[in-house]
Amino acid sequence: AGLMIRNHNLPDGAHASLFATPGKGVAFQRRRADGSLSVHTAGPAVTAPVWLRLVRSGNQFTAYSRRTTTEAWTRIGSDTIPIRSAPWRRT
Repeated sequence: AGLMIRNHNLPDGAHASLFATPGKGVAFQRRRADGSLSVHTAGPAVTAPVWLRLVRSGNQFTAYSRRTTTEAWTRIGSDTIPIRSAPWRRT
Protein backbone atom coordinates (compact mmCIF):
# COMPACT_ATOMS: atom_id res chain seq x y z
CA ALA A 1 0.00 0.00 0.00
CA GLY A 2 1.19 3.52 -0.52
CA LEU A 3 0.96 7.06 -1.81
CA MET A 4 1.89 8.34 -5.26
CA ILE A 5 1.91 11.70 -7.02
CA ARG A 6 2.49 11.44 -10.78
CA ASN A 7 3.16 13.83 -13.62
CA HIS A 8 0.71 11.87 -15.82
CA ASN A 9 -0.79 8.38 -15.99
CA LEU A 10 1.56 6.88 -18.62
CA PRO A 11 4.07 4.26 -17.36
CA ASP A 12 7.16 6.49 -17.82
CA GLY A 13 5.83 9.51 -15.93
CA ALA A 14 7.79 11.40 -13.30
CA HIS A 15 6.51 10.50 -9.84
CA ALA A 16 7.06 10.56 -6.09
CA SER A 17 5.91 7.39 -4.29
CA LEU A 18 5.97 6.14 -0.73
CA PHE A 19 5.16 2.47 -0.05
CA ALA A 20 4.88 0.00 2.81
CA THR A 21 5.49 -3.52 1.52
CA PRO A 22 5.39 -6.91 3.27
CA GLY A 23 8.86 -8.13 4.07
CA LYS A 24 10.64 -5.04 2.69
CA GLY A 25 9.39 -2.24 4.91
CA VAL A 26 8.91 1.35 3.79
CA ALA A 27 10.41 2.78 0.59
CA PHE A 28 10.54 6.22 -1.04
CA GLN A 29 10.68 5.81 -4.81
CA ARG A 30 10.70 8.51 -7.45
CA ARG A 31 11.36 9.24 -11.09
CA ARG A 32 12.87 12.71 -11.45
CA ALA A 33 11.83 13.21 -15.08
CA ASP A 34 9.52 11.56 -17.60
CA GLY A 35 11.25 8.53 -19.12
CA SER A 36 14.14 8.40 -16.64
CA LEU A 37 15.02 5.56 -14.26
CA SER A 38 13.41 5.39 -10.82
CA VAL A 39 15.44 6.13 -7.68
CA HIS A 40 14.90 4.13 -4.47
CA THR A 41 15.53 5.07 -0.83
CA ALA A 42 14.83 2.40 1.78
CA GLY A 43 13.00 3.51 4.88
CA PRO A 44 12.44 1.65 8.15
CA ALA A 45 12.18 -2.14 7.91
CA VAL A 46 8.73 -2.22 9.51
CA THR A 47 5.49 -3.92 8.51
CA ALA A 48 1.92 -2.69 8.54
CA PRO A 49 0.32 -1.01 10.23
CA VAL A 50 2.45 2.03 9.49
CA TRP A 51 1.56 5.67 8.82
CA LEU A 52 2.89 7.25 5.61
CA ARG A 53 3.24 10.96 4.79
CA LEU A 54 4.28 12.40 1.42
CA VAL A 55 4.64 16.19 1.51
CA ARG A 56 4.85 18.42 -1.55
CA SER A 57 6.14 21.99 -1.46
CA GLY A 58 6.37 23.24 -5.03
CA ASN A 59 8.52 20.61 -6.74
CA GLN A 60 10.12 19.40 -3.49
CA PHE A 61 8.78 16.05 -2.19
CA THR A 62 9.60 14.71 1.27
CA ALA A 63 8.67 11.24 2.53
CA TYR A 64 8.01 10.33 6.18
CA SER A 65 6.71 7.35 8.15
CA ARG A 66 5.79 6.48 11.72
CA ARG A 67 4.46 3.42 13.55
CA THR A 68 1.84 5.09 15.75
CA THR A 69 -0.12 8.35 15.78
CA THR A 70 1.78 9.53 18.88
CA GLU A 71 5.25 8.83 17.47
CA ALA A 72 7.26 11.57 15.74
CA TRP A 73 7.51 11.41 11.95
CA THR A 74 10.75 9.86 10.64
CA ARG A 75 12.09 11.53 7.49
CA ILE A 76 13.04 8.97 4.82
CA GLY A 77 14.18 11.29 2.07
CA SER A 78 13.53 14.32 -0.07
CA ASP A 79 13.92 15.10 -3.77
CA THR A 80 13.06 17.69 -6.40
CA ILE A 81 10.69 16.38 -9.07
CA PRO A 82 9.04 18.71 -11.61
CA ILE A 83 5.38 17.66 -11.47
CA ARG A 84 2.86 19.72 -13.40
CA SER A 85 -0.33 20.91 -11.78
CA ALA A 86 -3.70 19.43 -12.79
CA PRO A 87 -5.14 18.63 -15.22
CA TRP A 88 -2.90 15.56 -15.37
CA ARG A 89 -2.50 14.89 -19.02
CA ARG A 90 0.54 14.62 -21.16
CA THR A 91 0.99 17.32 -23.78
